[in-house]
Amino acid sequence: MPYYFENFIKLIFKLKPHLYYTTIMKSDNNLNQKTVFEKIIDNEIPSYKIYEDSKTIAILDILPINPGHTLVISKKATEKFNQLSETDYLSLMKTVKKIANKISQIYHPPRVGVIIEGFEIPHTHVHVFPAYSVDDFHKKTENRKQLSSEEMKLINNKLKLF
Repeated sequence: MPYYFENFIKLIFKLKPHLYYTTIMKSDNNLNQKTVFEKIIDNEIPSYKIYEDSKTIAILDILPINPGHTLVISKKATEKFNQLSETDYLSLMKTVKKIANKISQIYHPPRVGVIIEGFEIPHTHVHVFPAYSVDDFHKKTENRKQLSSEEMKLINNKLKLF
């Protein structure tokens, strides 16, 4: 990707994070390039990583439903979770449970929400987040609040499992 285009993407990301998700990330896949998650897995893009093993990685969502919202990502690049092998699926769900337990321990929410959707980024991932009401399951990306880098670092340090 040309340097000037990368800077343009960063500018869009700062000004309108939801546009970055819905436009740039989708176009990456349409061009048969790596998804943003593949780039994160390959350490080409920075992230707030809280867990990693040989089959999964867990990072903080940059537009959280609530603070602590984590994405558990399969390292196997598939668009749909049911395309994963049994082993990869079980590894993904074991990591989801680890993250859910940590979120419960830190935030004490009434529930820990889990959503598998994959429309914004076509790579198998699970949203795991503190859920305080049923409304948390319906927050649209463009209505979520971007946290400061200081807030993200603080949450990252609280939830880190390694």
